[in-house]
Amino acid sequence: MADRSLTTVAAEELLGYAELTQLPESTGTEKLVLKKGNLFAVTGRLGDIFPPGARDQGAYFEDTRFLSKLKLTVAGGPPVVLSSQSTSEYRSQVDLTVTSTSFGGLFADPVNFLHLRREQLVDEQLVERLTLTNFLVHDIDYWVEYEFACDFADQFEVRGARRRSRGTFFLPRVTKDRVTFAYQGRDGVLYRCEMLFPLRPPDQLTRDKARFAALGTPTKPGRKSRPAYGPPTRPSIAPSSRPRRISRRSPSTGTAGRSSPPASPGTARRSAATRSSPASSRCS
Repeated sequence: MADRSLTTVAAEELLGYAELTQLPESTGTEKLVLKKGNLFAVTGRLGDIFPPGARDQGAYFEDTRFLSKLKLTVAGGPPVVLSSQSTSEYRSQVDLTVTSTSFGGLFADPVNFLHLRREQLVDEQLVERLTLTNFLVHDIDYWVEYEFACDFADQFEVRGARRRSRGTFFLPRVTKDRVTFAYQGRDGVLYRCEMLFPLRPPDQLTRDKARFAALGTPTKPGRKSRPAYGPPTRPSIAPSSRPRRISRRSPSTGTAGRSSPPASPGTARRSAATRSSPASSRCS
């Protein structure tokens, strides 16, 4: 039985679609594939799982897709891809830049003033780390935002099989630093996926979006910037999203001021009532 404190909601209201077979594939785009054990993730070249519910993308545990949408949006965006690669079978790295006159205005300012490094890791959970480096010589007010959703689709649905009926979706629970999604299958199993932001709560958090504000403060020449966030958290089955303080390029060394180590955005966790979860995850 589902938790009586949970409130049911229609799939179309929660996800924006009710029938997976009507959704398009993100064909013609380069994919990044991560896998370790029974957990694997397929994203686009930018590291996004988008459009929502795309039948060839998502984060899966065993035969269920937990994460069906993950989109990064930044001020001055959309970001431009510089490079993307899978550094191992369970880790990927995407380098992006933002081109905008909204934050510059001086002849000496670089056109591509902001560098973003997006790292995703699969190891019992799925975690994302985002590192931002500011190449301007002045402070900027900045923000990053993650959109996310969980459709708990069976892998055969994703491949195009049509079901007579689906289970029950519940309204996600939103607390200070996490969003918990819940779904009860036709077999009575209750599935949960937790989007967790352990290092710092988002400035704005709703059931499908987390936004963080950041102040990019220039560092003195030759001095490394202090990390804006703590060390990365242990992986979990959903994205991790939180901004870090943006440092500027150090003119004396010619190298980007390090914000070491990259910020670990929020983390999301999955659990099914019939399965035990990893030590770093919480089951309900």
